[in-house]
Amino acid sequence: MVYRPFIVDVVGVHQFCPIEERSLPPDYLDIFKSKLANLEKRVMMVESFLPNMTSSHTRAVETMVTQLTNCVNFLDHRLDELVPQCWKSQIQSAAS
Repeated sequence: MVYRPFIVDVVGVHQFCPIEERSLPPDYLDIFKSKLANLEKRVMMVESFLPNMTSSHTRAVETMVTQLTNCVNFLDHRLDELVPQCWKSQIQSAAS
């Protein structure tokens, strides 16, 4: 398997589209869940290789994980700021 580096593009709110009320597409949550499952699978695979790695490889992986954690935390905060209130209620009702 070939893994690509993590790249995060952040743009201004509604930079390329007009502001309009939208609803979540029906497949949005399924796609989001599959992406999270894929990410979880990749993390578990890395964790299974950790005992056999040299210290330099371990440091490199820890650095990459720290950078990825920072990106995910940043995106989580941005999503909380930008997601319309009606979307939040749809996501919460679909998750339960």
